[in-house]
Amino acid sequence: MTNDMHVEPLSPLDLLMPATYIRMLLTFDTSAPSTSFKERLQRGLDITSRRFPYLCGRVFPTSPTSGAKPSLEVRWSQASDSPTLVDIGPITESYDSLSAGGMQPASLPPHIWPTVDATCGDSGAPVFAASFFRFSDNKGLGLCLCMHHNVTDAAGLTDIIRFWVQAMAESNPPSLSPAVGRCARLEEKLSRQLDSLSSTSLDELFAAHPEYSRAPPAMPSEFPTNACKLYSVPLSRIQAIREELDSYAEGEKLTTNTLLCAMLWASITRARLQRKSERPSEATSRLVMAVDGRQRIDPEFSKPESMYVGNTILYALSGVSTTDLSETNHQDSPRAIAAVCRAITASYAPERIDSRSIAEVYSLVNKMGNYKGIFPGWDLFNSRDLTITSWANLDLHELDFGEGLGNPTFVRPPYTEADGVCIVLPRRRKISANHVDEKVEVQVMLRKDDMALLEQDGFWRTLTQ
Repeated sequence: MTNDMHVEPLSPLDLLMPATYIRMLLTFDTSAPSTSFKERLQRGLDITSRRFPYLCGRVFPTSPTSGAKPSLEVRWSQASDSPTLVDIGPITESYDSLSAGGMQPASLPPHIWPTVDATCGDSGAPVFAASFFRFSDNKGLGLCLCMHHNVTDAAGLTDIIRFWVQAMAESNPPSLSPAVGRCARLEEKLSRQLDSLSSTSLDELFAAHPEYSRAPPAMPSEFPTNACKLYSVPLSRIQAIREELDSYAEGEKLTTNTLLCAMLWASITRARLQRKSERPSEATSRLVMAVDGRQRIDPEFSKPESMYVGNTILYALSGVSTTDLSETNHQDSPRAIAAVCRAITASYAPERIDSRSIAEVYSLVNKMGNYKGIFPGWDLFNSRDLTITSWANLDLHELDFGEGLGNPTFVRPPYTEADGVCIVLPRRRKISANHVDEKVEVQVMLRKDDMALLEQDGFWRTLTQ
């Protein structure tokens, strides 16, 4: 490495994330020429790259040294250029037609995304890349963002985007010191808990965190055909169901997110159990939910003036019998679905995932000889468990990109085929404030035959139509 090379070691929480990219498409309802905002977007990105200089860098495995454990780091040089916005040009699809259909990810051509490879080989993997394109009718624009998941999570990427938007709006933005040193920040905040765990064995840590395992997942002999589809659930329907369940909630507040996740879990389990062959054999299904740990570490840990943009993702794990889930219907068995909601709420309760439990996960990675030997503790391939990530509170629709762009009209991940994965998309809260029935959007990834059965489920059809 040259003398002007900077290195940012990635934290144990970063190492737990899959080697992939978080991808977000933000669309804008605009006919303004690209010249009216391209320079402003690039200027804002240049300023953002000075605040978060590793955006200019690449992710590498650490150089092997005697006795050192494998890890990852970001490297960039003082002379590194800011990421450049790539103009993809126009696509054949029109904004009017795709927006009328809900901007389904399956309708978007794959070439709109920047070409990036998350594999951290000899040349490293880019931390960040961005592109933009025009729709064929010149009534909309798409901004595609890719962020290496070992560097940050969706909340961290949103903080970077928010800073980018602010940098675009200010003619003379304040000079801020680079936001580096993530490992030191985490260890300082978790120091007391980490010290108390010094004598805790690796076996004890794995026993305390069944969401992780030392056993690699059992790979199927062949993979089924999977599908990916976006669904919209009117918020008014979720609120109506919540009112019906209040008397069974035993004093606990049922949040929109908890209730939506319970209904997703129950409906998908019913669909899976209706499959004519290869039905899930296990009697218990587990729901895995990603939890942002920033506030759990300390309410003051990540603030606008001192954002923490590394990964702080923890996993909440709850289990319910497939029989209870399949028989759950808010009309026929409100008590049962309320019980599912309570199981979900308990799994991510502050007393369950707190600074102590986060320090335990941090220690688990540190005490493991090789972080690549840590695997998910749930079933990835046998259509039994379900993983839900919620972007609902990212508030990306509230960001104003300024003249010529305005606020994003849609936020979409790419079309991705998988089995048992859901993403709840960012809420449009301004719509709700204007007394228009807001719809909660969720991207569902399932086996293709299970997706067809899900769409035949009476309760799911009532919920989404």
